[in-house]
Amino acid sequence: MDKELKDAVEGLGRDWETFKGANDALIKAKADGKAVADLDAKVQRIDAAIADAVQAKETAERLLKAQADRIDALEAAAQNFRPMKPGEAIAAKHKELFNGFLRGKSNNGPAAAALAAFERTPEGKAISTAANATGGFAVPEEIARSINDQEILLSPVRSVVKVVQAGTPDYKELVAIHNTSTGGWAGETDSRSETGTAGLRERAPTFGMLYAYPKATEESVDDVFFNVAQFITDHAATTFAQKEGISALTGNGTKQLTGLLNTAPVATDDDASPERAAAALELIPLAPGTSPMGVIVANGIMDLVYGLRAGYRANARFAMNSVTQGTVRKLKDTTNQYLWAPGLANGQPATLMGYPIVTFEDMASIAANAIPILFGDFKRGYLMVDLVGLRITVDQITTPGYIKWYIRRRVGGCVLDNYAIKAGKCVAA
Repeated sequence: MDKELKDAVEGLGRDWETFKGANDALIKAKADGKAVADLDAKVQRIDAAIADAVQAKETAERLLKAQADRIDALEAAAQNFRPMKPGEAIAAKHKELFNGFLRGKSNNGPAAAALAAFERTPEGKAISTAANATGGFAVPEEIARSINDQEILLSPVRSVVKVVQAGTPDYKELVAIHNTSTGGWAGETDSRSETGTAGLRERAPTFGMLYAYPKATEESVDDVFFNVAQFITDHAATTFAQKEGISALTGNGTKQLTGLLNTAPVATDDDASPERAAAALELIPLAPGTSPMGVIVANGIMDLVYGLRAGYRANARFAMNSVTQGTVRKLKDTTNQYLWAPGLANGQPATLMGYPIVTFEDMASIAANAIPILFGDFKRGYLMVDLVGLRITVDQITTPGYIKWYIRRRVGGCVLDNYAIKAGKCVAA
């Protein structure tokens, strides 16, 4: 795996140097009024190679980290071997019965009956009561955690926003809204006037049932080598990541998350009075001045960065899709330096103006009036809430010859602090 990562980094470095040379030649040819079709095609090919190299590097890094984590876990287990505690024995029994249930012939078969009987015992209740009573059975913690871990790898949205667990959909958070009237200055003997108090804004996520419904033939499930738990884990993680990513951006709050862009961003800045609606991000033009709509210019990226308060910039990052990244790679500042830079070390992401870039493929591409870029501290700006409990029902009735697994959990989300993220829009100032 080290070799794959090394090769990806070296290839990225070579491609980037080649890209800069070709793009500089393209810019000069355009300025000189020369034909640019061949140069433009060359730049596009190299840019596609850079995108592939970035993806290969990120994949190698994830696999290398997963491998290192497994080795660490094995070493820790070897060093800390001890007899199984009572709680662990109960969890192991639950997992054993659960795996039998996954291969069971129906929800009313012997395996399901054994699992149901176990979950009615005091020990079984302690494991299963974390999940809401919505039918089916509680997924063992080890499998549920594996789904969450894979989902974080697959979904950059979940990996960068604030994620909490709650036991009720009534979960709320308070956000302090500070302004210049909350303090003042005074001399040693001066009197002090009462100042304003930071306002508190209550944020309540909207919830929906996120589910996956994979199926496999009865013959494959009967095969002793068919790993049902892994099959379900992979399918659920992929489905959850895809659906969550879209909903966290554009969800309308009806039976799903309320997305970052569900409320249209507005030009009202952070110091305006009255302030923006609690879910509305500030809109920053990406083509300021006389630039036409439907483009992004370097000054627009700079305005987006410095439109965010300094306290949020410390942990800020850009979010955009791969197509938009291909465009911003060509942007230069007034000293003729590229704004984009490749990450040429393990764990170092590509950056734009020194800030990391995360790929949200569900973001809009560059077009007039589109919002192709977000910039900010996403952990302070967006809240995602998992209601504790992942449940599953085995279905062998609705599609004869197949066994299906209905996996679900309730997830909520909303904008938390709308000062923490700015929306870059393709409009002129």
